[in-house]
Amino acid sequence: MSRLCGLFRFSVTLLTLLWFGSALAAVQPELDIDGADAKLEENIRTYLNVEDRSCERNQGRQRLWFAELNTQLRNAAEALGYYRASFTPTVINNNKCWELTIDVIPGEQMKIAVLDIQLWRIADSEKLIDPEFDALLKNFPLHVGDPVNHANYEFVKSELLTLSAQRGYLNARFVKNELRIDIEKNQASITIVYEAGARAYFGDITLEIQNNFLDEDFVRRFIKFKKGDYFEAEKLIDLRRNLSNARYFNTMNVTAPTEQVVDQFIPVNIKLSPRARNNYSVGAGIATDTGVRGKLGYDRYWLNKQGHQFSSELLLSKVLSEINGVYKIPLEDPSDDIFNIKAGFQTQNTDTEEHQTYSLGVDWTNRRHDTLLVTRSISFQRETYIVADQEERNVDLLMPGINWTWSESLSSLYPKRGHYFSLDVRGAHEDFLSDVSFFEVRPNARIIRPLLAGRILGRLTLGAISIEDVNALPASIRFYAGGDSSVRGYAYQSLGPLNDEGEIIGGKNLATASLEYDWRFVETWGVAVFTDAGNAFNEELVDVKKSVGVGVRWYTVIAPVRLDIAFPYDDPSASDYRIHLSLGVDL
Repeated sequence: MSRLCGLFRFSVTLLTLLWFGSALAAVQPELDIDGADAKLEENIRTYLNVEDRSCERNQGRQRLWFAELNTQLRNAAEALGYYRASFTPTVINNNKCWELTIDVIPGEQMKIAVLDIQLWRIADSEKLIDPEFDALLKNFPLHVGDPVNHANYEFVKSELLTLSAQRGYLNARFVKNELRIDIEKNQASITIVYEAGARAYFGDITLEIQNNFLDEDFVRRFIKFKKGDYFEAEKLIDLRRNLSNARYFNTMNVTAPTEQVVDQFIPVNIKLSPRARNNYSVGAGIATDTGVRGKLGYDRYWLNKQGHQFSSELLLSKVLSEINGVYKIPLEDPSDDIFNIKAGFQTQNTDTEEHQTYSLGVDWTNRRHDTLLVTRSISFQRETYIVADQEERNVDLLMPGINWTWSESLSSLYPKRGHYFSLDVRGAHEDFLSDVSFFEVRPNARIIRPLLAGRILGRLTLGAISIEDVNALPASIRFYAGGDSSVRGYAYQSLGPLNDEGEIIGGKNLATASLEYDWRFVETWGVAVFTDAGNAFNEELVDVKKSVGVGVRWYTVIAPVRLDIAFPYDDPSASDYRIHLSLGVDL
């Protein structure tokens, strides 16, 4: 309990300091509004923008602004349908600045009585048939009986024009668009007659590859549209993104000049230049799981004109070191289908176990659609390991496997909403070049949702291995808990089933969960509170380890840096607290 009290005091102190820091602002005019609901008050504040005005007591300027005040108030109210509103403004000068008080009598809010939205390909002759416009129409923020809202009306018109440009309706126009107000009846009618016109097509696709460093036939496999397909700006955006992700090109100029349209065909011009063929990288960092670590990397961005690539990486730390190499072969769709040949060596030495693992394998990664990635693999692994008091063992494994990954977020640096789900399945059998038979399933889920001024981040990691004797499993296959991305408050791989001497030996099952709330108070800094729970186990999860903590977040252009202090509780054997430092994306 003393740990929790200390954590509470620390959290309150941190948040109080941040609040006082944000409150130290310059003296400015004040605006007090009485009688308006939250939306009307917000709109009045936006229109008047009192907080950005000077405290200067220039009588002439004050009179001029005050003369315009009623017009601004009326515009702010009518934009939300309050056409019968009245206002009583009062300016009070005090020693430091001045204050504006506005008493509002909003009156009855005007409603939409008639709504007529017509979408035509040719006005009064041929209806527009396009599923994207149908979906847009269903989501319009205009309905009979809704309060009049000028912003929603303008938004609908803007969305129609934007979607038309994206879908290739180059001659789209409003035949009629009007918002009619009947003050006497206090009701409005909206009429929008929209003519999209003929839809354009993709025309000739011109491809220019500087120095012809890649085969044109290979590069054209990135293009997922052809001449004669209906024009879609989204396909050009996807093309640019796929070309960028391929890491072949330094510049990617993809244009579709609509002013050059001929007979409804829009030409597409693609100009590409190569990036430097070789890339060397050096890095260093520190994390509580692995300690100080260094990294060396080498990438050969293209090996031949068919776009084959090679990458390798060397990671060194006191706890975990590894070297890996990958030879990548693009398949029919080079942006979504990749065949990889992989080789690597890993050595790990913790208080729980130590192992050296050689691996060689292949995998085929295929993107089924925007959010689903499927990877089929088969790998051979030779491992030498020692766990707790066991003698050194050598195990060979031939492991086929498959992974499904669903991922979606609106931003990679600080997503307010997103999810990540993955499912790994793999196994080995003694009849097929393996010393041990087992079957493993590992689901993983992360989710982010907005809450108040910040975010809720949830994480669930599960795992299960079907095998009779966990001691027959290599150390790298077993489950452990504890560490930066597991149950914080405990050391890396310090949780799991014990042997008779009380030493961690790892388990056949895993269940950990985390719930975190963070708040970004400036662009690159934030604070967080969290709780973690879980453990690795063999038969039943009876010893659930729990922790709570607070942290600081530094949002770099690469990924968030997290500094956490976590407090285990209900565990007399644990230390009072543990500091965790880590770097990685949220999803």
